[in-house]
Amino acid sequence: MLQLKNIIRQPLLHFLLIGGFLFALYYVVNPGSNAKDTIVIDDEQVNRMVNVFEKEWNRPPSEEEMKGLLERYIQQEVYYRKALLMNLDHNDEIIRRRLDQKLKFITNDMATLKEPKEDELMSYYQANKAKYLLPKKYTFSHIYFSPDNRQNAKQDAAKTLETLPESDFDLNNIINKGDAFPFSYHVDSLSEQEIVQQMGDDFAKGLQNSPIKKWYGPVSSGYGIHLVFIDAIKNSVEPDLAQVRGTVLRDYQYNLQQQYNKQLFDEFKKDFTIQLDIKDPNQHKQLSQLITLNAKQ
Repeated sequence: MLQLKNIIRQPLLHFLLIGGFLFALYYVVNPGSNAKDTIVIDDEQVNRMVNVFEKEWNRPPSEEEMKGLLERYIQQEVYYRKALLMNLDHNDEIIRRRLDQKLKFITNDMATLKEPKEDELMSYYQANKAKYLLPKKYTFSHIYFSPDNRQNAKQDAAKTLETLPESDFDLNNIINKGDAFPFSYHVDSLSEQEIVQQMGDDFAKGLQNSPIKKWYGPVSSGYGIHLVFIDAIKNSVEPDLAQVRGTVLRDYQYNLQQQYNKQLFDEFKKDFTIQLDIKDPNQHKQLSQLITLNAKQ
């Protein structure tokens, strides 16, 4: 009895039982299917194997490695075809995602290989100009007041503001009116997004209201309180296509990929009948408004 229990626990027995079940299932699903399938290994397939190996290892495969590649391909092909005949690909989320991905790769390649004519690219650029505007940029100096070193940094900044010259000043002397700041006291040509990343959203918003060539404040940042002197503001600029051509081309091709994917899906969808079998009438109505229930055409 003990020996029988030990045999039952053996992994090899489990493997044989599972394998037997799969083969039995195959012959139930495909009764009388004795025809031999043909696996063809052609030059294209061999070259593909070699190329993949060389890209990974930076050298051609040895004779033993080539034998392993061929054996692996044959095993994979046998398992693949038998699995399809046994419907093992059905209801497999990973396989569904992979096949969906492969179809999209095809349409994406079509969009990438299509080199747009100059007038097509210009037309796309003209329709999406706002996306390619070069951002407004600020050049400014500032004095820092640390909340950690002062009882009321904001009040101290306001008092200091009254003593500052309007235009001509030596920044190295003026920054001593405040506290030590871990980064630069003068910033050249930063966009609002870059300012947000470095100083915080409140500081960037404070600059929007600041006059040019005049000390202004107090302005808050993620570090504390500041007085700000804006040297210059470079407004948003509409670039020529040549300046942003690479970005526009990538966006154009991506937009084309989306169009191709939609066209392919719409064409495939014509071959299917889509029905909803939802018991709850409210949910059925809600879902039916979200999808198109079409019949084969």
